[in-house]
Amino acid sequence: MSVSDIISGLIDSPESFIEANENSKFSFAGVLGYFVGALSFFVFLRMFNLFPSGIFSFIMLFSAMLCGNFIFAGIIHLFLEVTGKKGDALKLFFLSGIAEFFWSILIPFGFAVKLDYLNAVLVLFTVFCLVIAARIAFAKYIYRLGGFKAFVAVSFPYFILSLGGFVFLICVFAWLIGIVI
Repeated sequence: MSVSDIISGLIDSPESFIEANENSKFSFAGVLGYFVGALSFFVFLRMFNLFPSGIFSFIMLFSAMLCGNFIFAGIIHLFLEVTGKKGDALKLFFLSGIAEFFWSILIPFGFAVKLDYLNAVLVLFTVFCLVIAARIAFAKYIYRLGGFKAFVAVSFPYFILSLGGFVFLICVFAWLIGIVI
């Protein structure tokens, strides 16, 4: 089954397509989606010289995105298992990779940002929300959730990550104030 068949099946009838196919059908498309998403994000950041050039930088970004999404899929699966919903974490990971294909629209938007037609932060936020919306839809179909519970499950790891970053920043500021005083 080709990647285009998988994507068209997910667009036509996502629930029945996800239930009918095994993880092995989604594996290549999911990893390819992570690769295309990382490459698009890398090219977008390189357009504005916000990321070092070179293949090593891309490999590091790709590895970080792959590992981070693997951890996030595990956290989402654990959260839903604790709440009593049954599903497949590996399928969620691969379908999250398919959702990463949406990052590819960053490149044409990057040219519009470079020409000062759009705002870079707005473009990144919009594409990020599109990727999260696709992940919410996939979690809804895999675990048979309602819309709000799928939103809470997918946004839970991002909330924990931002809370940890906030606590880290508070500790850094307290340390800096302690040095100054």
